[in-house]
Amino acid sequence: MVITSCIGGCLDSQSPAEKRHVRMRQWEESDKQFLRVLSMNKEEREIKNWLKETKNLESRTRDDEKKAQCSFVDSVFKSLFACVGRIG
Repeated sequence: MVITSCIGGCLDSQSPAEKRHVRMRQWEESDKQFLRVLSMNKEEREIKNWLKETKNLESRTRDDEKKAQCSFVDSVFKSLFACVGRIG
């Protein structure tokens, strides 16, 4: 068992130094994000929130339009089938 664990550790694709470097870069990125949020002033936050709300509103509007189109097509098919049923 000792040999197996040694081999498992020796065959690791990344050395501990490389793993540490990757972790440090992840911390670096999260620090950047944190500082960016802290440095945003009130106006920038309001603009960002407004853009999010606008995007959500556009998305909901598109969904409603799709539903309306589907219901229109559905009603057209129902009336066509009703006419065919009366003729046949």
